[in-house]
Amino acid sequence: CSVAAPASGATRARRSGVALPGIPLAAALSSGGSTWAEVAMGRLSEPLDTFWQLLVLPAGSSRWRVVTPPGVADNGGLVSTTAPGTPLLAGFETSVDLRFSPLARSSDSGRSWTPGLLPSALARVPDALAVASGGRTLALVGARSGGGVEESTGSLSSWRELATARSVAAGPGGRTCGLDGLTAVAWEPSGSAAVGARCRSAGRVGILLASSRGWTLATTRLRGAVGRSSTEVLRLAGSAGGVEALVAAASGGRTWLVGSTGTRSGGPYRYSPVLELRAGGRLSSSAALPGGGFAVTIARGPSTVVEVLPGREGPWRRLPDAPSGTAVVAGAPGGRLDALSVHGSRLVDYVLARGGRSWRRAQELTVLIPYGSSR
Repeated sequence: CSVAAPASGATRARRSGVALPGIPLAAALSSGGSTWAEVAMGRLSEPLDTFWQLLVLPAGSSRWRVVTPPGVADNGGLVSTTAPGTPLLAGFETSVDLRFSPLARSSDSGRSWTPGLLPSALARVPDALAVASGGRTLALVGARSGGGVEESTGSLSSWRELATARSVAAGPGGRTCGLDGLTAVAWEPSGSAAVGARCRSAGRVGILLASSRGWTLATTRLRGAVGRSSTEVLRLAGSAGGVEALVAAASGGRTWLVGSTGTRSGGPYRYSPVLELRAGGRLSSSAALPGGGFAVTIARGPSTVVEVLPGREGPWRRLPDAPSGTAVVAGAPGGRLDALSVHGSRLVDYVLARGGRSWRRAQELTVLIPYGSSR
């Protein structure tokens, strides 16, 4: 049967009365030729014996390595981010008695780490961190008021408040979208900070950019059935062409996923075809793909459905159902797709076979899980 990984935090637009699908913490990204993934391992039904692991498929390699930063309890979850020419940055979610988020930076694909500290708790979303050249870092932190954005300009122990959910909601973009909380951070190619959000206003997609006029809404309105929906940005990533997002939309008991891409020239955002999450389907992981696009897994009964949105325009493409226990599907350069399957302390990597009709077993790892260490 499929692995039921621990869910992320506040991910539903309650005030709108519409249940959006939530933002799973199991995630993957690809940058600079390497691919990174975060998965929960151990006894997943027992939070104190669940330990999150950071994995890397290095550029030019065909085999995954476990590179989880040492020395910090990771029962609450892990998030990571990187960009071309920048070190990898990992952050720990809070758990048990941990009320702040330790950070770790690596310039050698996770072989060694330099520690840092975020005094607040990271939001429980996969894109809670974003890095840019020059050491500029954004962190999305959780709070009762809907969260906020902290910024560092070099040191991972020195932060300043850039914005709060309330201040973004009070600005022109926030008012237009009916902002109901922040869900992601990213850097736009021009160097502007970007945030993802939940929006109550029908058809409005919450991608907001920092400017001299405050936080402005970058997106155009969705059309068709999804144009009557509340929305939530699930993933947000800077790309060469702008900011790319994976968005959920919900209305009338129906839920859809749609991709959104901006343009470097500041032109209108483009949207992909929609993918409907059919009744009984639960979004369980997401991955930002090299070259653009996203992959998602959807738990549906005993099956794990895999859908891929390649490039900027789509359409969505359904792949063979993932192997049992799949926690995340990750994309690597050259079109490679991996399904990382978790069975306690054992991780099995399956690669989509040539022709895309089946998954073939490629690697098995046994991970040291420190059962009982968090009690």
